[in-house]
Amino acid sequence: MTQELLPARTDEEARALVDAESRIERATRRAFYDVGTELRGIREQRLYRAEFGTFDEYCQMRWDWTPQRVGQLIAAANALDEIETLVSILPTRETHVRPLLALPETNTQAEVWSRVVEGAERHGQRITAKLVQAEVDRKLAEKAKGWITLAEWEDMDEDQRGRALTATPSSKPMNKQDNDSIEWARWSWNPITGCRHECEYCYAKDIAGRFMPQGFEPSIIPERLGRPINANPPEKAEVEIGWRNVFTCSMADLFGEWVPESWIHSVLETVERAPQWNFIFLTKNPRRLPGFTFPANAWVGTTVDSQRRVKAAEEAFEHVQATVKFLSVEPMLEALQFDRLDLFDWVILGGASKSARTPEFRPDRRWVAELELSAWFAGCKVYEKPNLLTRVTDYPIG
Repeated sequence: MTQELLPARTDEEARALVDAESRIERATRRAFYDVGTELRGIREQRLYRAEFGTFDEYCQMRWDWTPQRVGQLIAAANALDEIETLVSILPTRETHVRPLLALPETNTQAEVWSRVVEGAERHGQRITAKLVQAEVDRKLAEKAKGWITLAEWEDMDEDQRGRALTATPSSKPMNKQDNDSIEWARWSWNPITGCRHECEYCYAKDIAGRFMPQGFEPSIIPERLGRPINANPPEKAEVEIGWRNVFTCSMADLFGEWVPESWIHSVLETVERAPQWNFIFLTKNPRRLPGFTFPANAWVGTTVDSQRRVKAAEEAFEHVQATVKFLSVEPMLEALQFDRLDLFDWVILGGASKSARTPEFRPDRRWVAELELSAWFAGCKVYEKPNLLTRVTDYPIG
């Protein structure tokens, strides 16, 4: 069948299309922008005076809006007016603008919004208020610079280091993990960040590149050291142990050879001061683990993604003293053979999520089944992550 030729578009039609699309783009922001603009005009011209004593009274009686809500709408309209000439794509929701208002300078708001747009396009994501808030938090962290890199640490004297490692109880919460792929630990705590293992499949490095101003450079964030001390697990932790578990240094390898021993001790001291939580540690450098004494609420594990890591894991864990000792076989890159699975209480199995450098990966189900059978014979509990096709989700008693 011959395809029918499309008619040529005239210059007049092209201009009409551009005008129409511009009106559509403006209309997408009209819901909050026009409301905020009109409210601002009513307030500035005091058009409410004939019937209402104050502007707040007018908004409450006429529109049933609180002063806080009215302030948000006007502030969002003001911000859009300011950044309109600085960005190519404008926010279309007031909830996208609201986090930007924590940044005092218009240029900074525009810079952060541009980061959000570029990041969403690069990763194929829909822009959400959560994404905007994350970029705002990153920018605020840049300004506050609450971290100390390893290089900066090496230049500090002993008094400065001692003050940095003092864990003061904090009212700020740990991070709640909404991703079901880590449902075995519903919280994360990252007083130490950064890693030098250079694993191709590392998702943490991708996250650090987007949201951590210092990137993946090993760093300590002193303000975070005290966060777990006065925090308490939610009631559902009584029946779902994942809500009691804290993935500790999920954005780092705390036991990497580059990590100062004093950093590790400061984390373990906080763990001991927060017995209401279970703290889950995971490393690719298990040979360093026997050199530390772990509190009773520490679960200690090592990653074994390939056969070359098996021997080091078994040799180290013969000497590790911990309430729960576990293996994280994620991603399982090949079939694995262990001689001493009896050294471990728990085996977690999984594939690999997509990273900037590697595609999503799921191991052969036969590899999984054979390792699970060996683990069960050795008395281990088995936990399958959602990135396997089918799952087993047992927990150890800890």
